[in-house]
Amino acid sequence: MLIAATHTHSAPAAMGCLGSRADREYQQQLVGGIAHSIVRAARRLVAVRVGWTVASDPAHNHCRRWILRPDRLAEDPFGGRTVRANMHPGHRSPDHIGPAGPADTALTLLGVQTMRGKPLAYVANYAMHHYGSTPVSADFCGAFSRQFAEQFDGAPGDRQVVAMMSQGTSGDSMWTTAGQ
Repeated sequence: MLIAATHTHSAPAAMGCLGSRADREYQQQLVGGIAHSIVRAARRLVAVRVGWTVASDPAHNHCRRWILRPDRLAEDPFGGRTVRANMHPGHRSPDHIGPAGPADTALTLLGVQTMRGKPLAYVANYAMHHYGSTPVSADFCGAFSRQFAEQFDGAPGDRQVVAMMSQGTSGDSMWTTAGQ
């Protein structure tokens, strides 16, 4: 069983945080929906084979946290000057000395098939927190999942292959289409 947590910018909130209020109707559906999916998966258990691959994509991912100059530390919530890095410093910011670390550019794909090679599930992981405009949005994980499943299945109501994407270590990584 694999359970992963990520976030989205367009779905209801399961809990209140970061300025969002919990959506009570969604909360009521969420637990039952998770339980239903576990029961459904248990009924469909079969022997499987698993494969995986990793590709690097340095062109679409970079570190969004930058280190501030020692004389430019920012103020923390308690009034002290202890903040050593922040996100989105602006192009050629004179207050920053460089990225806080390398970007995780790995795109990992795990595939699950029946012993006869029939696709069952795919899980991709990519450490990127996108922001910008269509056709790609911050909810690229959902778009990826739908598009990937369509490569193997027919109509959305007739899906047999489960496809999902997680955002990995995306806190410091990003790519934008803004202005492109």
